[in-house]
Amino acid sequence: MLTDIYILAAERSFEAASRFMDEWTQGFEPAASEYEFPQHADKPAFVYSSAVDLIKTLVKTPAEPHGLYWNNPARGNVRTAMLFFTTDGAMIAGLSVEGDQPPFLEETLRRLALTVSGREGYCAFETPPPDTLREFVDNARQAPPPKLINSVLVRAP
Repeated sequence: MLTDIYILAAERSFEAASRFMDEWTQGFEPAASEYEFPQHADKPAFVYSSAVDLIKTLVKTPAEPHGLYWNNPARGNVRTAMLFFTTDGAMIAGLSVEGDQPPFLEETLRRLALTVSGREGYCAFETPPPDTLREFVDNARQAPPPKLINSVLVRAP
């Protein structure tokens, strides 16, 4: 069973995205060979060949949403690493992991939060995160444990 873990990064910055990529995408393969900007545009203004170049642009354009994915070609607990840029200037880091055991999810949630200095986060099942910071915080507060609320890990019973 795949579980999605999402953390709201403290800031939408190239530095936070770089920390995420350094920690979670090493050995992973980008899910896309090119990146359109804006995403899903009929006629994109730019087409990037690198996620790094796109991230630099997304940091400078805080109202532009986008989702980036990296897949793990090897067997491992983390299957997919994800970065989402919201319509209101936030950035969400995500992982799709194999398993649903609370101790593993709690530890992965905590590690992911440390990577991007996140204070809010939650687990979901095959559901992408919302497009706004406000909706993300609402989802985190309503989600069952394990979750992270104001930097406090709420453990599963």
